[in-house]
Amino acid sequence: MVSCPICGQTVAREDKKPLTCPITTCQAIFHGNALTRTKGSIPARSASQQPTASDAASQLLMTAIRDLTAEVKGLKFTLDANASEAKELKTTLEKQTNITFENADKLNAIETLLETQNSRWKE
Repeated sequence: MVSCPICGQTVAREDKKPLTCPITTCQAIFHGNALTRTKGSIPARSASQQPTASDAASQLLMTAIRDLTAEVKGLKFTLDANASEAKELKTTLEKQTNITFENADKLNAIETLLETQNSRWKE
């Protein structure tokens, strides 16, 4: 059994949502609830307690998680903006397609009229 670096309690296999630090040299195991309660920050230590490599790795992990969360939110905003722009482009393309078909119909009518006029002139 190991202790959670945040709350100090033992992390058992049957605990819900235990999280393992992905840094190979760290491998600290956290209580999922402890991370949720602290919102990713490591509680302050007393002057007599020295930070461990596990605490430093945990802090780096939480910083990376916050950075990734911010990046994902930014990507979501970008995707939403691109989806809106794609809808506008689709609408514009549909309008241009309709205009093209209308112009093709008008051109066919003009060709038919010219053929009629040419045949009358030849008579």
